[in-house]
Amino acid sequence: MSDRPPKVSVIIPTFNREGLLGRAMGSVLDQGYEDFELIVVDDASTDRTRQTVEGFADGRVRYLRHDTNKGATTARNTGIRASRGQYIAFQDSDDEWLTGKLEKQMRLFEEAGDTVGAVYCAFLRIENGKETYIPGPHIEDREGDLSHALLFGNFVSTQTLVVRRDCLEKAGLFFDHLPRFQDWELAIRLSADCEFRLIDEALVRSYSTADSITGDGPAGARALEMILQRHHERFAQDRRALANFYLLSGFFEFSYRSLAGGRTAFLQSIRLHPGRVKPWLALALSIFGRRAFNTAISVRRALRRRGPW
Repeated sequence: MSDRPPKVSVIIPTFNREGLLGRAMGSVLDQGYEDFELIVVDDASTDRTRQTVEGFADGRVRYLRHDTNKGATTARNTGIRASRGQYIAFQDSDDEWLTGKLEKQMRLFEEAGDTVGAVYCAFLRIENGKETYIPGPHIEDREGDLSHALLFGNFVSTQTLVVRRDCLEKAGLFFDHLPRFQDWELAIRLSADCEFRLIDEALVRSYSTADSITGDGPAGARALEMILQRHHERFAQDRRALANFYLLSGFFEFSYRSLAGGRTAFLQSIRLHPGRVKPWLALALSIFGRRAFNTAISVRRALRRRGPW
C-alpha cells in the first residue's frame, strides 16, 4: 500500500456473501478511475469471505474484520474510520457498479464549487426480474439544496453516493443503532450543510436478495420511529412533510406491529394535511384488517412501483 493517501476510499461492509461479494468488488476494481482504496469490512462472516477478498491480487484492497457481528451500519463506520481518502464512496456486497461510475462522479466534483459535498447517481433497483429507475420522474428537486426534498423520502441510496470527507465528518457517521433507512437518515443530515449533485444515469445495479435488510418490515417500523425522534423539529417545519412521514409510518406500523398504532398515524397524517386522499384511503382500508390491507398495498405496488402508494 502506497504512503500517499488515495483520493477516494470505497467502503464495502459484508456478512456471509461470498457468492456475491466478488461481483461487487470486481465492479469497483474495474472502474476507469483508479485513485482509490477499497476497504472490505467483514462483519464476522462464517463463510469464505476472507478467501474471496484475498483472491483479488490488487494492492488497493484492504481487508478488515469484526470479531463479532455488529451489523452493516457499524461495519461501514469501521471502514470510514480506517479510510484515508479525501472522498468516501460506498458499495453494498450484493450490488454492482457500472462502467464509468466513479470517474463521472469525481469529474463532477472537480467541476463543482465548494458548496457541493455529495454527488450521487441514478440506479436500477432489480426485484423479481423487474427494473425500477431511481430517482423516478415524481422526484422534482434532485440537485442543490435537498434539505426540503429529502423530508418526503429518500432517493439517495448509499451505494450511489460519493461524499467529501469534511462534509461527512461534519454531519456525523451512520447512525449505528438504526435498523433500516440508514442512507435516508444520513442524507437528511448531509443536506443540512452541503449541496448535492446528480448524475442522471443509472450507474449502479441494486439487487434485492432474500437476506436483504430492506425486506425487514418490523425493523422499518422501529427505524421510522427513531428517525422522527431524531429529526422531528425538521419535519415539523413543513406540515406536508410531517403528514407524509406519518402516512409512511402508518403503513409500517399497521402492517408489521400495531393495528391501533397504524390507525393513529393515519389520523395524524389526516390532521396535518386533511386534503390529501391517501391517508383517508389507508384509514378506510385498515377497517378490513391487516391481511386485506397488505394485499391491497401489494397490488398497488405492483401497479405503480413507486413506494407504498
